[in-house]
Amino acid sequence: LMPLIDCPDCKHPVSDRAAFCPHCGCPWEYFARAAPEPEPEAPPAPAVEPDFEPFERASLWVLAASVAAVLADLIGLSTGDPWLRFQGVGVTLAAQIAGYTLLHGRWWDSLPFERRSLDPLPAVIRCLIPGYNLGWVGKAYVGLVDDLNTELRRLELKVTASATIARLYVFSYYVLLPAVAALPLLGIDTSPLLHFAVDGLALATLFFYQRDTTKAAAWLRGAARAAA
Repeated sequence: LMPLIDCPDCKHPVSDRAAFCPHCGCPWEYFARAAPEPEPEAPPAPAVEPDFEPFERASLWVLAASVAAVLADLIGLSTGDPWLRFQGVGVTLAAQIAGYTLLHGRWWDSLPFERRSLDPLPAVIRCLIPGYNLGWVGKAYVGLVDDLNTELRRLELKVTASATIARLYVFSYYVLLPAVAALPLLGIDTSPLLHFAVDGLALATLFFYQRDTTKAAAWLRGAARAAA
């Protein structure tokens, strides 16, 4: 059946394809033709919100261990015992890496398996091997940031983590801080000012690295939850 509309002149029903009204002769250009049905609107995409909850406890552990490493360095400096300083820094750095074992696993979990350039478990285990980890932590930490940024760009999320901060963090915390703590063992006197500067740099880069990486991973987890 053809849709019917009312003739604007005589008000009788007329086919919407008629050239004129058969009742009164009103031409078709005066007909009030029916408006087309509007296209159904697509449901709005769910809003993406970052999911920080999985990272909170691990982040606190790493921050606490990092502060402890700096305190160990400063306590050793105040006592004048270089071995106490070096051992304290070593133990607390090990505690920090242990915290990263959990935190890195959760950061990597925010990436689809096929989007990872590194396998998380071997990457974290290699960070625990003395000596070898000094070369590996850079690849593991910076590689993680690169993978996160690649996925964020793919999903068009306006969030990034700084690879420069990651490199500076690795250098200051895993190279510079132990090196300065070891100098007195070699009979080299160091200024307290140098220790304060290195410790401050290490803590600052840790804070910004952890903040950037956690934020990137939280947005990816939020995007995955919104798409589910």
